[in-house]
Amino acid sequence: MGRAGLRYALLHWPHTLSVIPKLRIESMRNTPLLILIFFLTACATGPDQFSKSMTNEFGLKRYDISSFENSNTKVNAAFIYTLLANTEELRIHQFNGASDNEVYVKNDMANGGYPEMVVRFDRDENGNKIDGTGKHVRDCENKGSFNYKHPQREPLGHFSQDILPWIKWGNCREDTTSREQRISAYIMDIELGLEHLAAERSNYYLPKGFNFQESGQSETIAFFIVALEKSNFDLYSFVISDQGSPQKREKFYKALEAGINKLFTGKV
Repeated sequence: MGRAGLRYALLHWPHTLSVIPKLRIESMRNTPLLILIFFLTACATGPDQFSKSMTNEFGLKRYDISSFENSNTKVNAAFIYTLLANTEELRIHQFNGASDNEVYVKNDMANGGYPEMVVRFDRDENGNKIDGTGKHVRDCENKGSFNYKHPQREPLGHFSQDILPWIKWGNCREDTTSREQRISAYIMDIELGLEHLAAERSNYYLPKGFNFQESGQSETIAFFIVALEKSNFDLYSFVISDQGSPQKREKFYKALEAGINKLFTGKV
């Protein structure tokens, strides 16, 4: 679910450009300057810039490789990375009762990112998908979008550059969902991912060479840690000893949802 950077600048430009008729452009000699301003404005709101802005906006700690000297940080980071790498986008594309929607993400990069498509299938009397009945979903709340980062291969960058802007602004200008509804839907996807990991008894991991240097890595780890701290939830203890309990996992989901909502309190 990609909603960051240049695309968001484009999304909001109709409001910004409404002031342009007030400008008097004397000649075509002004055109290069306007183009330059237009370009610089877009670059200033790019996906990497959005990731970096998270630190100040949400009061996040900055992590680097030395942060792993604290074993708690490494455990927490491995859990968050693994969880997000196994969180598929499903519920966030099923608003307004559209429970038959399925999401397909292009695995190979195209035009600098990973486009996705949402398809609705008819079901038989047993609820099974009927092949050949797929219809491209185009409604604002549920349609697919462009991801700057791959959801599974770059889960931390995907959260900071694609998911978080969507939580903040929605899918398009006509999106009727509230921020609270989007957070709730995302937590449902988080739950599906963690329940799958628990059923498989999967280990938590970080990719080889992970060092917090790539865009969104430090910001996303810090965002989740702070969100849980807002709910007084001890993530390290949960990962080490409690995540095998369904009741403890339920507390985790509630704490994370409440914490993310608290982080957005007062934000535009």
